Amino acid sequence: MESPEIQDMVWRMEPGSAPHKFQVGDLVCPKGDRDRAVVEHQLTTETELGLLEIRSLADGKTHQVPNAHLSLVQSHDARDRSIGIICAETVVYRKMARILPSFGEMALDVGSATGACTAILARSCGKENVLGIDISIQEVEHSRKIHEDLRFECLDVLKERDRLREIAVGVSILFIDIGGIREITALMRILNAVTAEIRPRICVIKNRALWDLVHGAAAPDGSLDGFAERFPRVEHQLLTDMSPYQYWQFWRSCANDDVSRYLRVFSGLPLEEIEALEALPPADFFRQAKVALADAATALQHGRAAAETSHATASAAFSGGSVAVGLPTLEAAVGTSVVDLYLQLGLVKSKSEACRVVQGGGARLNGQTVTDHRRVISEPDFEAEKLQLSIGKHKHGIIIMRSS
Repeated sequence: MESPEIQDMVWRMEPGSAPHKFQVGDLVCPKGDRDRAVVEHQLTTETELGLLEIRSLADGKTHQVPNAHLSLVQSHDARDRSIGIICAETVVYRKMARILPSFGEMALDVGSATGACTAILARSCGKENVLGIDISIQEVEHSRKIHEDLRFECLDVLKERDRLREIAVGVSILFIDIGGIREITALMRILNAVTAEIRPRICVIKNRALWDLVHGAAAPDGSLDGFAERFPRVEHQLLTDMSPYQYWQFWRSCANDDVSRYLRVFSGLPLEEIEALEALPPADFFRQAKVALADAATALQHGRAAAETSHATASAAFSGGSVAVGLPTLEAAVGTSVVDLYLQLGLVKSKSEACRVVQGGGARLNGQTVTDHRRVISEPDFEAEKLQLSIGKHKHGIIIMRSS
């Protein structure tokens, strides 16, 4: 089979929101087994408890197996096409590494970290056919000590494209674990870089942000019709929709474990400047490095002036001073629900999330904790016809009183 373009792949989520409805001809794998089988007959119609008759490809024998005890390898209508899978959980990601590859295929594990998934791929494909790569030399050295018989390389896929192209020759199984990169535009840069050089038979991506992005578009069984066509445009769309302040705030609020890696990949700062930050005591490093990362990444994407304005806006909001400019802003009438306003400002993804934030004590109105999810804004909440809603330290929005 020719190496496919990513747009030609059949994509799905694992798992879907409902049990998969297996069809005759589907390639499956029984739970706890590496052997493949083909669905021969649907013996009952119930989705979860129904029985299927499957034929083992190893010995040709048939077995009756409950639907819930099977995992989909490839659907009957995509047997001659390459497949892409998006997951969010480590256990699912490693399960895919166990059941999807065939022995003898070349596999590349991008973001190999400690090498746990690389080791599973080695058992599936053969250890001589697997390579793990990671941007962190510390992770690579650690992996080499734990898995002495496997290969690991330190490689930045965004900056070492020629080297990536060289080591990826013959790769048909591509696993990408960049779950730590929560912001979707950063994820898409890496995906685009990798898939420009590698055209796999199977591509499995583990990333919570991408999972959340496509979840609403998936069918109950997890299939993602149309995702491949949207893939090249996701980064552009999200960059267009994201304000400079939101972009700055993402980098400022990244996890401590990600700071050094993000500085090297996304800031564009000189290495000596990054190493000088890393030499600071931990508390000072995390505080200063996150701000430096946010300033530099935002300047690259939106320009220096936008980065400086975003920095000033965040500082004003964090200090609890006057209502900051540059924050997400909308007009609202007295009597509007605080939960609705959090959603309209884009500070949460759903009303249920807003309610959970309120119940957890993380919501604030003009610096005061909101304790009731039924709270509505009233005229005394406004100062000079403005009020500020916040979630935690880093998410803020402005409400302007709507004239009656």
